[in-house]
Amino acid sequence: MVSSSSVKAKKAGVSGDDLVSFIPAKTWQGSKPGYFFGTVKKTGLGYHLDPHQQKEQTTSSATKAANNKHKMVSPVDLPSAKRAKRSVVFAEDQNTVRTIPSKNNSNNSTLLEEAEQAAKENHTKVIDLTSKGVQNAIKNLQKANEKNQIQRSQHPDEPELYMDSEVALYEAIAALQPIAADPTNLYPPLTNNKSNDTLWSDTFTQLCMHPNADVVSTLVALLLELLDPALLDTTLSSQHARNQPVLCLAKLTLQHLMELIVGNLKRLQQTTEKQEAQEGIGKGVQDVLSLMENLLEMDLTLQTTNDNDNPTFLVDSDDHSVAAKLVKETPFLSWLFLQIQDNTPSKDRALEILAFLVQREEVHTIHPNWTQLPAYKSALEEEEEEDNNNDQTEKQNDKTIDGMEILLVNGIAPFRKQQPANETEVEALENAVICIEAALTFSPPNVQAFLDAQGIELVLRCLKEKVHAGGVALKLLDFSGSHAVYQKAAEHLVAQANGLKYFFPLYMGRQLPKPAILSWAKKNNDNTNNKKKSAITKAKKEWLHAMDNQTIRILYALTRHLTDKSPQDAKQRLLAKFLDDDKCDRLVELLLSYDQKERLAEFKFWKSDVEEELDDALAKDAALEAKLRGGGDIFHRLGAIAGFCCVGSKRCHERILSQLSMKQSGIAVVKAALEEFISVLGTGNPQAEQLQVYYDGI
Repeated sequence: MVSSSSVKAKKAGVSGDDLVSFIPAKTWQGSKPGYFFGTVKKTGLGYHLDPHQQKEQTTSSATKAANNKHKMVSPVDLPSAKRAKRSVVFAEDQNTVRTIPSKNNSNNSTLLEEAEQAAKENHTKVIDLTSKGVQNAIKNLQKANEKNQIQRSQHPDEPELYMDSEVALYEAIAALQPIAADPTNLYPPLTNNKSNDTLWSDTFTQLCMHPNADVVSTLVALLLELLDPALLDTTLSSQHARNQPVLCLAKLTLQHLMELIVGNLKRLQQTTEKQEAQEGIGKGVQDVLSLMENLLEMDLTLQTTNDNDNPTFLVDSDDHSVAAKLVKETPFLSWLFLQIQDNTPSKDRALEILAFLVQREEVHTIHPNWTQLPAYKSALEEEEEEDNNNDQTEKQNDKTIDGMEILLVNGIAPFRKQQPANETEVEALENAVICIEAALTFSPPNVQAFLDAQGIELVLRCLKEKVHAGGVALKLLDFSGSHAVYQKAAEHLVAQANGLKYFFPLYMGRQLPKPAILSWAKKNNDNTNNKKKSAITKAKKEWLHAMDNQTIRILYALTRHLTDKSPQDAKQRLLAKFLDDDKCDRLVELLLSYDQKERLAEFKFWKSDVEEELDDALAKDAALEAKLRGGGDIFHRLGAIAGFCCVGSKRCHERILSQLSMKQSGIAVVKAALEEFISVLGTGNPQAEQLQVYYDGI
């Protein structure tokens, strides 16, 4: 540890004799006058007193000030003395970027002098935030890259001979971050100048393949800063001058760098593990994931801001999808699944990104079967390693990733008997369920994979244990698709998995899974204040509502798919459950309740000001949408379930009529639900034909 007196001596400019001989440091923390950074056998890694710099320090301070007076970028004074062979490691928090305002300010000269002085003291770069200043910064970056490439090629085994240029390269990249303050005026030098084509095809590409992973990480951090979706003005068209520079930069990034950036994920991950610089996910990996998330978010934003006559797309392909390009041209999807499988520190973040990514249908068009995802392989793997391990590499390439099994085993199964311990675990569980739900919705082969992996049995086990996972994963048993595999899954659910004994208690409002928030509240009951109690009460109410909705959807899917030819009399077993009077009574209760909800939602719409702004046709469509959101969708399904019971069982028919009469209603409410449901589905739809049979049979 350096004494306070030594620190004061250095700040005061005391001669080298008064400086300590060694300052231990695990990472590069900026240059220190009078020292060089490296490893010496006797003392280890850190800052060592440099006799060469002591001679240079004899120059007067006045001379130094004169020499540096008109410099826009402060130099990094690293000595050329021989040091131990070690790659440069940057501490980003010690190498910040400072900016100076445009020259339009009246106190420009004063601020410039202050910025330069601060840069010399903090070893930072300063750029002029004008178009010309950005152009100069780009040229400085290109020169720094060329110099570093030359020195690395000339002295591959002598890091001390290219260390200075590596630090200069790092600072030249970081110096561009402040241009995010004004994309409209400062991005064009990066995107519009044809002479800057080499910046993307050569300089940035070379930086993505740089041997020092810290340089790659710095470039990704720059792109992350420049491609923040918040920089887009969603109130303006994508063609507007304020949005075009950001979108153009995003397009160039996708075109030139996306595959290389994703290819660096494994290398950045390994670098973090070796350095042990921080706990959890490394900054480089985190920045890559955030950058991909930003690009996906921008792509979604364009769907709402695009001009129909002259739309802007980030990807020049038939589907114009960033998600499709990402999973088709890079191993990003496979890398995400591997993080989940290996329970790495990146697991939770990978689940979050995956849940965002797989909700795009085109992703499932490219990878329809998640049991055969390609193995992860980086585009930056070293050729020597491939040659030495040719046979092993070929075997690895033959392997595939079973994404469905990974999500079930590593996403849901850990919570089949226990509650999530915190909100992070709840979010991870819910993201895993979202991923599987998207796979089951968009891809029939994944439904078969779900059956083969015993996904139904896993969800039923969670329901049996009454844990949070049971309530969250219940939606995975809603097999409402039209493909034959959905009918197979519904039949398996009843005939093989015996799922009815778990659904009907939920349908009756009993034996419900317990949400994790209630378990947390029970543990901390003494410390729960009124505000928390209110939040818990609201969460419980929403949870019960979700259980009702999801159970009704599942029962409707069963009535749709189970036929007289279903194995083990599955249809009759379902119908027999409704022979109990309390089941029919519950059905009527729910039917009338949701009828009122949809009517109220429609009434509120017509009373609002929205309908006045629409023509008659659009207003009717908007009113229908409001009804469906307000409870009409569930009301339709309850009507279909009632029709199934009335047509299939005379006893159920009589009980339902009796209960409707007692509540001053009639069979007309069931017919209204069926008629409206048929209208929504449209003629020629197999579901509509089945519902028409119910309607005619009542």
